[in-house]
Formats: sequence, structure tokens, C-alpha cells
Amino acid sequence: MATVAAIIDEFLKESPTVKVYFEGNTVSKNSLYNRIIRNNFDYISSSYEIWAKPEVNAEPYLLGKDYKGFYIYKKEAK
Repeated sequence: MATVAAIIDEFLKESPTVKVYFEGNTVSKNSLYNRIIRNNFDYISSSYEIWAKPEVNAEPYLLGKDYKGFYIYKKEAK
């Protein structure tokens, strides 16, 4: 998973206006993605916006809530 995170990070540095969407193709993979984001939320959210999809529509990521899919994109420079 560290390799995938590094690839997404590098991709978003080169394409800062793009939103990356990902979801697991099994319940266990979605649980893994939820756990990784939850455990690393402070680090991830310092540079990226995270939106998530509980069912159909996306919403801002809420720490502790389980989601079926995730959007991640670079925060705008201030």
C-alpha cells in the first residue's frame, strides 16, 4: 500500500487539478482502505482533500465513518 500511496502522491504533484477516485473490489479491501485513511488522516489531510462515498453521493470525509469509495486531490495553495 505504501507504493500505491507514493504513486498517487507523485501523480497528484504532477497533475494538481486531477481528482483520484479509488475503491476496493471486495469488502475486505474497502475495510483496509478505510483503516489506512483513518490511521493516517492527519498526514493525508495536511496536503490533500478527501471526499468519500458512503453509498451514491460523495461527502467530505468524516473520521471514523466507513466508506465504499474515496476521492483524493491536492489542496489549493493558500
